[in-house]
Amino acid sequence: MRSGKRRGRPIKVVLDTNVLVSAFLWDGNESVVLDLCQEGVVDSLTSLEILLELDDVLERKFGVPQERRFGFLRTIVSASRLIPVTGDLK
Repeated sequence: MRSGKRRGRPIKVVLDTNVLVSAFLWDGNESVVLDLCQEGVVDSLTSLEILLELDDVLERKFGVPQERRFGFLRTIVSASRLIPVTGDLK
């Protein structure tokens, strides 16, 4: 499925914090996946917990200014469906 097209519904993905940090910092496969989410080819699901962790990591580990972090978070939210976390996160 190299063209990025599927029959029926788009594939659903949850991009974890590591993937999102890589998409933010570098132009690689992770950025391509995020682009596909923005284009609606891939159905991205995220949670408040992932967004909070991403914000924390970008600030604490990489020193990304608040304005850039919030801009990236807005990009993720606009390209994703926000879902609640059910169950235990242990």
